Amino acid sequence: GGMLQGAAPYGLLNEPQPVMGADSDFDRRISRDEAIRAARSRFTLLDSDGDGRLRLAELPRTPAQGRGEDPPRTPPTRR
Repeated sequence: GGMLQGAAPYGLLNEPQPVMGADSDFDRRISRDEAIRAARSRFTLLDSDGDGRLRLAELPRTPAQGRGEDPPRTPPTRR
């Protein structure tokens, strides 16, 4: 595959332009309905066991995580 562009290296789905991807009627605007449909579609793609919940264990690693750019899973604690 080619080089990932836009948000793709850091996203759970290979979608370089997630906002443009939600614009189903190509009017260069995202309506509330388009945003909801896009979110539902993306959720379904990520919910690999189909239980209606996303768990960290079922989420794919992002390409950036695969290159060692893995952000910490838990926030650092204050000292």
